[in-house]
Amino acid sequence: MDPCQNPELLVTHSQFLAHRAGPFPEQILVPRFSHCGTLLHHDIRPPIQYGWTSGDDAEANGDVAWSQKVDERLNWRGRTTGLYAAPDTFWPHSQRHRLVTLTSTMEGNVSVLRVPVDASSPVGEVLQLRMARVNPAWTDIAFVEKAIACKEDTGTCQMMEDMFEFRKAQGRREEGKYKFILDVSVTAVSYLS
Repeated sequence: MDPCQNPELLVTHSQFLAHRAGPFPEQILVPRFSHCGTLLHHDIRPPIQYGWTSGDDAEANGDVAWSQKVDERLNWRGRTTGLYAAPDTFWPHSQRHRLVTLTSTMEGNVSVLRVPVDASSPVGEVLQLRMARVNPAWTDIAFVEKAIACKEDTGTCQMMEDMFEFRKAQGRREEGKYKFILDVSVTAVSYLS
């Protein structure tokens, strides 16, 4: 999304939250290699080999056949990387922290569109469902191990550990049982960061 057309990105994405007064143009052109690009940058994107497998190697590397993916929830595990967490940064607004906050909330309601009866039917009416019912049923999302990329001496790391549940990291085989896996990249692909 273009941040010029979608200014809400300026307060919800680490790329922009890291700049106090907003991003600014570089004074000189310097080639920069990165894992992904944006509409504001012209980074050179080399092919990334993390997690690449051929169809024949997929099962040997931990993936399972679609028919054996038994968990239909959206899955994500990752570290507290991205925007450095300190009292003077906007880390609670970064994408990973917002994701874990939104999917671990048990209070309040969420508006959900009723699934149509068939493909020719219009989308159904809006239902109000309790977050305590929706989040555990639809998502399995958590930070792993312990808080990192945070300022220890100011209590920011402890604040994160008090706010969030930290779980054990998942291996490829454990992750492979989920039908839906979210990638929330900040420094690399999620399972590496």
